[in-house]
Amino acid sequence: MRLGVDHIRTGPDHILFVPVLLLPAVLVFNTIWRPAENFGASLWRITRVVSMFTVAHTITFSLAGLDILPLPPSKFVEAIIAISIAAAAIHNLRPIAQNKEWLIAFAFGLFHGMGFAGLVDGLEVSQSTKLLSLLGRNLGIEIGQTVVVPRSLVVMAILTVVAAAIREVEARKGRLMSLEHSVEPSAEQEAVPVPV
Repeated sequence: MRLGVDHIRTGPDHILFVPVLLLPAVLVFNTIWRPAENFGASLWRITRVVSMFTVAHTITFSLAGLDILPLPPSKFVEAIIAISIAAAAIHNLRPIAQNKEWLIAFAFGLFHGMGFAGLVDGLEVSQSTKLLSLLGRNLGIEIGQTVVVPRSLVVMAILTVVAAAIREVEARKGRLMSLEHSVEPSAEQEAVPVPV
């Protein structure tokens, strides 16, 4: 189990992937990203993203770890994981699967699971010991993610509040500028002498 936790803790790619993947879950895309109006809806989207990622990596982690699914070369898996992080970041700028981040999480979770399976690849142990090792490491990975997800959510919540406040200030500034222009006398009004 400790190896699974260490895998998340010492792997900056995994730590960075979670917030990059979750960011759109607290936002809604409608021509531009905006903070979600409803925390309950955001929480549901986050739950789907995290659950689909977990289900997907558990599938491939278990199948590859039990030698049912052949494990591709580690360089290939690491390249796909790096591509998945970049694609998730690109999705944050230009949506790939608009408001369906759980699909992205599932697809990328399959490859991340193969990366996790590399943790037990080559162990010279019995199949039952390998299964226990897989379960322990998978549990450790989930514990590691349960530390990263809440911290990511706190940062994202702060960022969405700050972004909403900035937009509100800009909107008020725009309204004040508009009001100021409507109150200022025009050049013709200033030139007209006022009778005394």
